[in-house]
Amino acid sequence: FLCGGPSQFDMWDPKPDAPSEIRGPFTPLPTNVTGIHFTELLPLTSRHADKLAIIRSLRHDNSNHNIGIAYTLLATGNPPSKDTFPPTREDHPAMGGALNYLLGAPPELPSWVILPRIFSTGSEVYKGQTAGFLGPAHDPFTLHEPKVDSLADKDLKVGSLSLPDQVDLPRLGARRELLEAIDVLGDRWTGFPEVSRVEQYRDKALSMVTTDRGKRAFNLSTEPDQLRDQYGRNEYGQISSWRVASSSPA
Repeated sequence: FLCGGPSQFDMWDPKPDAPSEIRGPFTPLPTNVTGIHFTELLPLTSRHADKLAIIRSLRHDNSNHNIGIAYTLLATGNPPSKDTFPPTREDHPAMGGALNYLLGAPPELPSWVILPRIFSTGSEVYKGQTAGFLGPAHDPFTLHEPKVDSLADKDLKVGSLSLPDQVDLPRLGARRELLEAIDVLGDRWTGFPEVSRVEQYRDKALSMVTTDRGKRAFNLSTEPDQLRDQYGRNEYGQISSWRVASSSPA
């Protein structure tokens, strides 16, 4: 989600037949789908228009930025009935939360991720970035990259997926066995849904830390330098190349 990003007629909807005071300043560019044009700024993307679902009819009647953000982030197609921040458990879910509820998640990976950080303007954190009333089980895995020098060259690393220096895999395994032994002593709590959910969270967290798939999905250093350079080494470029790499079959 890019707050204040390029307008739609500078990118996906150049409106070549509209009056000059309405259409964008850039030249329309044919795509590989007959009748669909992007602008000259998207020559590579235009070759893949057949893989995209382009929605040009989305609109709302409110010029308030906060309401526009809510329309974009929430899965309802409607703004919240009250304030657009902060998020609460009474909110409708974000799109990622709704999809997680309907489709589930792979064993070793989260179903959706917010990166590089929760979207906010100043100190205000917006709704539409949690699973809302669906509950925390469907919330995103969230990175907390500091909002500093976003356009500078940087590596994005997920520190929470790395074990502390003094804890190797055998020691982690021993800790897990100890925890399971303690759990057996508390078998009177077995069967409670809250206990089951905690165990699911714990198992997912352990799999993300210990499995190659979990680590590889967030490890940009294994990607070709050419790919990372193509997207740019800054925060926005590395997020983009991260998405490309994570969605590959490997």
